[in-house]
Amino acid sequence: MNSKLIKILRIILLPISFIYGCIVTFRNWLYRIHFFKSYQPTVPTICVGNISVGGTGKSPMVIYIAQLLKSKFQVAVLSRGYKRSTKGLLFYNAQITPTQIGEEPFMIANAIPFAQVAVHENRVAGVQAIVQQHPSINCIVLDDAFQHRKIVALVNVILVDFNHPFFNDYYLPTGNLRDAKSRIQDATIVVVTKCAKQLSETEALNFKAKMKLKPTIPVFFTTIQYHTPKAIFNHNHLQFNAAQHILLVTAIANPTPLYQYLIEKVNSVEKMEFPDHHHFTQQNITNIIAKAKAKNAFVITTDKDAVKLKSFNQLAHTEIYSLPITIQFKFNQQTEFEEKITAAIVHA
Repeated sequence: MNSKLIKILRIILLPISFIYGCIVTFRNWLYRIHFFKSYQPTVPTICVGNISVGGTGKSPMVIYIAQLLKSKFQVAVLSRGYKRSTKGLLFYNAQITPTQIGEEPFMIANAIPFAQVAVHENRVAGVQAIVQQHPSINCIVLDDAFQHRKIVALVNVILVDFNHPFFNDYYLPTGNLRDAKSRIQDATIVVVTKCAKQLSETEALNFKAKMKLKPTIPVFFTTIQYHTPKAIFNHNHLQFNAAQHILLVTAIANPTPLYQYLIEKVNSVEKMEFPDHHHFTQQNITNIIAKAKAKNAFVITTDKDAVKLKSFNQLAHTEIYSLPITIQFKFNQQTEFEEKITAAIVHA
């Protein structure tokens, strides 16, 4: 879709965005005056969320925080399980499939096997069920729950994509805002994600100023750290060299940073992009195999997509790898971030 058409569509959709914004503002006001009641869990909870739709890096942050707390707490993670085939409460176990629980909770559960991972579309009911069924749990990480005003977390870690900041955005459907910009002031901690590795401290300070946060809200800047690609059907790893051909297969909100990383590694990168949370079909798999074979290419995908692609056994004969990512803090902020998270829970 060309930029001119996008601008026209934005203008057409502006009245809907205005109505959506009014509804969001009114709803927030009703919660603020306590017309709508909120539930505060009996165990410390950390919410990892944002005020925009799209990928800001919530799953890696959920994993990071769970790993941080595991030495002191019995940790559980509660997610909605977006686009899963089931309803109600479901705990991860070895027999669960990504389709049943959702690819993101499935990926999270595999990354942090020490934690209980559950899904429930009703966050209040989900927290209550975790506490009731697993009394030893004494810390719950809420994945993508900031907009769910019925539950109040002890700590709100709000993520802001450096490349798509909320302060330059519009309400849905013209833009990506699903909550009011002012709600950023309800953050306990703000983490700016997907920063360029060469981001300077001056640029970071300018970005922080544009958010217009209360002085009491600390801000941390992070970038994506990519690791060695690992085969999804065996224990092999892939070492990049410039002569390779890469076929990048993704079904995530924003694959651009991953694509930019790969074109720095090899001379040839071709993309097959699917909508976020896409359920791969047999025809999709046939097309992926055919294109990889025609190009003599290695297939690279994300950890999130790998959990779905692994269910297609015919891919086992294709050189297909997932590219793990972790969070890397800039400006030596990692220790401060970890101390603030731990202190908030320990002193709860």
